[in-house]
Amino acid sequence: MTFDEMKNLNPEDVDRDTLVDITDVEVDASLPKEAWFREYLRQIRNPYLFLCNGVVVKIAYSDTKDTIEDRLEQYIRQRQKG
Repeated sequence: MTFDEMKNLNPEDVDRDTLVDITDVEVDASLPKEAWFREYLRQIRNPYLFLCNGVVVKIAYSDTKDTIEDRLEQYIRQRQKG
């Protein structure tokens, strides 16, 4: 299955028994970044749709240079203003 196909899966149409629980994924943090990512993908199988403690999670990734930390900081600042 291609990444585009994985990304476009509807969580309601997927057999949850085919999804990997992210809490079971263990990757050696000492691996180089590229090797770490390959191993993560091998274990999680679909980085867009997986389980977390038995709950189906669908993730969307943005094509941006911002990190999750950047986005969280922006969110917190907006909440403090509003």
